[in-house]
Parts: sequence; structure tokens; C-alpha cells
Amino acid sequence: MSAASQVRQAFPADWPAILGLLERAGLPLPVPSDPPVEFVVGMKGASLVACVGWERHGSHALLRSVAVEEAERRGGVGRAVVERALAEIAERGVREVALVTMSASAFFARLGFAAIARSETPLPIQASPEFTAHCCGNGTWMRTTLRAGRPPAPSGPIITLVYRVAPEERAGLLAFFREAFPFYERHGGTRMALYESLSEPGLFLELVAYASQVDYDADAERVEKDPETRAKLAEWRTHLAGPVEFRPFGWVVV
Repeated sequence: MSAASQVRQAFPADWPAILGLLERAGLPLPVPSDPPVEFVVGMKGASLVACVGWERHGSHALLRSVAVEEAERRGGVGRAVVERALAEIAERGVREVALVTMSASAFFARLGFAAIARSETPLPIQASPEFTAHCCGNGTWMRTTLRAGRPPAPSGPIITLVYRVAPEERAGLLAFFREAFPFYERHGGTRMALYESLSEPGLFLELVAYASQVDYDADAERVEKDPETRAKLAEWRTHLAGPVEFRPFGWVVV
């Protein structure tokens, strides 16, 4: 992959560029669905040049919407976005991934996928719109099993937040985080933990670790622009008693 390219989770603002890339590639456009389609994108400067989507179906995932701008093909960015998507899928605890392709079976074989009969496609995937789409009836279905790997050590910033919570708000804060941690971590590249002081009940340390600087920048953009993320932060603040001590740290190689 070119040094000028970067791979990251898609931002909401990337959606028009993703749709345009898929249209130029002649691929079906995702529609709002349950489960939702999550995207990883490849960027070259400010231009979106590659994308891959995936959706979870129980213990299986469907890889879809893989597209690369024609001028950027055979440069490694397509492989990079797919590998990042597979890493994200594995981190969510999913091990079985399927896809259908009309012309790229050799590409996916190099990434560990094997061709299967259409009837061998996992049953949860057979219930997806992609499986029943007319255009996919003549495609090659493939699947792979992901290995459970240890997540890489974070090399991006680590943020610590220290704050106090009134006794009557403690239960509410814990209930909030039971829902909020999966929400914050769903984009990948972010891991969170919450600690309470053993000597000062109500004093909390919140730790946010980013896998890379790109993941940190993506989260910063969501905090600034994504209404759902901003609403979660506003809800979090309602449980706090006083100011927050915020400290950023960087990874040191020793």
C-alpha cells in the first residue's frame, strides 16, 4: 500500500464517497438494515479510494461492498482494507466470514477464503438480502474461519480521565457504561476500562486506549460531529460531580 494511503473506520461524512465508489464499481448499494453495514475505508490524502463493508449475522459475518478506484488497484490498498475489516470482525468475537464475488475469487483466495457451493453458505447468511439478490445467484460464494488472536498492543494515544461521582449517581454511572462501552468500541481500534479508587469510593479512573493515531483522530471527529456520540457524552456528564482531570499519554517503545 502506498505510504500516502491510510486505512480507517468510515466516518458518517464518508457515506456519499462510499456510495459513489460502489456505483462506479457496479456493486449493489447498501440500504439501512438490521444488522447495519459497517465500513472500513482506504484514503489517499483527502480522497476515499477503497472501501469494504461487513455485517454481522449472529456468529457469522458477511463481507461485502469491496471496491477500489481503478487507478489505485494492484497497489495494496484493497488488501489493506479487507485485512483491517477481518481484524475488526475477529475482535468482535466472530470467527466465520462469508462473501460472494462475481470476479475476484483469486483475490479473496489469497486472503484465506475458499470457494464453497451456494448451498454450503452458513444458514444465518442465507437469510441475508445479499444471498437472495438476483445478481449474486451466479457469483462464487466463499468462506473463511478467522483465528482468535491477541489484540495488538495499542500504539496510539492513551487517554485517562479522573473524576468523582456522588454516591447516589454511582449505580447510574455503572449502568451507563454497561451500554456505552460496546457503543464506543463498536468502531474498532478503541478499548476502554473503568476503575474505582480502593481508598476513595466514588473516585473513578477511565482509560481509553487507541490502537493507532488514525483511530484516535477518527474518535475525535465523532466526538465533534456525530450527534449520537455527543449525546452519549452529555449523558455521561450528568453522572459526574465536579470537573474532569484529563491526561493524554503516548506509547513509548522501550
